[in-house]
Amino acid sequence: MPRHISPHDVIAESIPSDPDRWVLLSVANPARAGGLAAVAAGLASSRQVGVLVVTVQRPTAGSAAQSGGDPSAWPAAAIAREVVRQRGVPVGWLVCASADVGRTVRRIAAEVRASLIVIGWRGGARPEGEVLNATLKDVLQDPVADVVVVGGRVPSKRSRVLVP
Repeated sequence: MPRHISPHDVIAESIPSDPDRWVLLSVANPARAGGLAAVAAGLASSRQVGVLVVTVQRPTAGSAAQSGGDPSAWPAAAIAREVVRQRGVPVGWLVCASADVGRTVRRIAAEVRASLIVIGWRGGARPEGEVLNATLKDVLQDPVADVVVVGGRVPSKRSRVLVP
């Protein structure tokens, strides 16, 4: 478990010690998880690192107890892990609760020495007059690694990713 993440905030995790560097993939939406995971796996493969799938959920009463630590309780993380695994890239996962999703993603990325953060964005759920939503804004505010923002719908059936 990353040191700066409080143990009571971690709901479920499996972070192998190898590799020692990661592409951090932040996922929440099951409909987009496969496509984002394909992008993250392609980028990780080219960098010879693993993919750490991170799901940060806003805390609710009994959220950890309801799941019992069962990783299948988070479909976006389960879908992403399977897509990465199918591509032969080392994969780890972490699910935690935090009211501050963007800052938590940034803290985890710093702790695991992420070489890259991959996050999706559809352009919605933002305050009036703002270009970015709060989560994306927090991740980009003081990034600890390069950030890839994947917009729109991403098909998960891609086997290759072009990196400019």
